[in-house]
Amino acid sequence: MMIPKKIPALKHQVEDFSDVIPLIDKYFLQMEPVKISARDFCRNVHRLTDLPEIEVIKTEMAPPYRRSSVELLCKVLDVSRQSILNWRRGLDFPYMPEQHQRFLGLYWERYQLFTEIKKIKQLSPNGLFL
Repeated sequence: MMIPKKIPALKHQVEDFSDVIPLIDKYFLQMEPVKISARDFCRNVHRLTDLPEIEVIKTEMAPPYRRSSVELLCKVLDVSRQSILNWRRGLDFPYMPEQHQRFLGLYWERYQLFTEIKKIKQLSPNGLFL
């Protein structure tokens, strides 16, 4: 099968990508890195975001919640339990390194993306992707 050099349906044909690359670089340089706090990440994973604020606070104050949050962060970030405990008490973990916050943000965005793809696949006929 022969691939055509120019597609007639396109109004602007890119012969050389050298004029596109600076635009892409500029876009990514202006993009703010995705970050999410440990508390927000754990709230999302434990599905507390849809609950009333009083229920969220009650759940977060329960001792097993912090323990499960620490275990979750250990698994997702692949760090030791002691490292997470060194980020200080509470659920905010104020001394959490920025690269871990970025990783949590990327991880959560990826999870949301795959959830949406799964919904689209379920809605499409014969399970085929549209």
